[in-house]
Amino acid sequence: MPEKNPYSSLVGGRLLLLFLSALSLCQFVSALLESHGTQPALTWAARLSPLDHHPRLLLADLEPHHAPRHWNEIRSLHPAYAPAWIRLGLDLERQGDLTRAQQALAHAARLDRAFLPQWTLANFHFRRGDEARFWHYARSAASPYQGDLTGVFSLCLRIEPDPLAMLDRLQPAYPAARLDLLGLLLRQQRFTDAARLAPRAASTPVRGTGEMLLAGCQSANDAGDTASAVAFWNAAAAHRWIARAPLNPAQGVLIADPAFHHQPTPACFDWALPAQNGVLAHAGLPAGLRIEMSGMQPAGAVVARLRLPVQPGTRYRLVWRYGVEFTPNSSTPVWRIAGLQTEPWPLAAQGREESFEFASGVSSLLDLELLLPPAKGRTRPEGKLRLEWVRVEPVRSA
Repeated sequence: MPEKNPYSSLVGGRLLLLFLSALSLCQFVSALLESHGTQPALTWAARLSPLDHHPRLLLADLEPHHAPRHWNEIRSLHPAYAPAWIRLGLDLERQGDLTRAQQALAHAARLDRAFLPQWTLANFHFRRGDEARFWHYARSAASPYQGDLTGVFSLCLRIEPDPLAMLDRLQPAYPAARLDLLGLLLRQQRFTDAARLAPRAASTPVRGTGEMLLAGCQSANDAGDTASAVAFWNAAAAHRWIARAPLNPAQGVLIADPAFHHQPTPACFDWALPAQNGVLAHAGLPAGLRIEMSGMQPAGAVVARLRLPVQPGTRYRLVWRYGVEFTPNSSTPVWRIAGLQTEPWPLAAQGREESFEFASGVSSLLDLELLLPPAKGRTRPEGKLRLEWVRVEPVRSA
């Protein structure tokens, strides 16, 4: 058996080392040229690293008239690179060669099961009017994806305008996708559809869910859609995003925290305590709203406000229990609602109940305000006020 020549092994090792050194130098110089980003530098970078497709990607952007050649080179070098087949498919579609375009895009979708190839093919079938294939590839795109699906939903709603039916057809696996859809519907001011989606969105255990539901409630209220606003509120309450009770205007349940068990947020149908100079207000345990006034507060200051989702054409009775400890000659608070104002409250140390009736008229939403109006011959309130509870109940006809 012939002996190994140690000299030939040494030469072979040196040649291999020289080759690897030269390859590393080429890659280093190629990276430097690529960082310049100019057409000549990228051309040399592509020559020095013929197996690296990245310089050719940049050249395709810099030289649109030569882009097909660069993409063909990329496909030749890396036949499993899905974006190159996507580019080919889109180019063929623009040229009107729809059969080959579909074949190229389908090949990209087989090479890569991620979002972009699947969604590109879904868009191709959308443009062709092929709904069955569109939904197939749209589901393939949405199922593994964990990013923002707003663009997907926007296109899907053009085929299936019912958001719940669309969601069932698309079947996105990522729970936060429901919030993407809810946000899209709110931006489009489709409050009725968004309110139908609210219970599903409320079951999404991700940060920001409660805030979006309350934002939807507020936006619907501002748009005059009280029914949708109540649906948002109730979805948030049912899934404990807010520690408040649900509302039911048809059954006369109009106040979510009538005994002030919680500090107001304020959000949508919760109590609001506007900041006022000279006024300190606090709610929570022990139950009740406690307000301290220095006498320096602005005249006519609103110290508490609540939005009521009422039934149009209904008469209501406002009932409240309170205690007042003011300095002598202080004016006392009043309620204001539906363009009416109660008489100033009688002074009472504690536990006094009063009531007042009003009609909703044509409104489905009314603001109830507790204010401190100036009174002729009296000073601004100074002292303490405790509001134990407030109820608003329909007046039943005899």
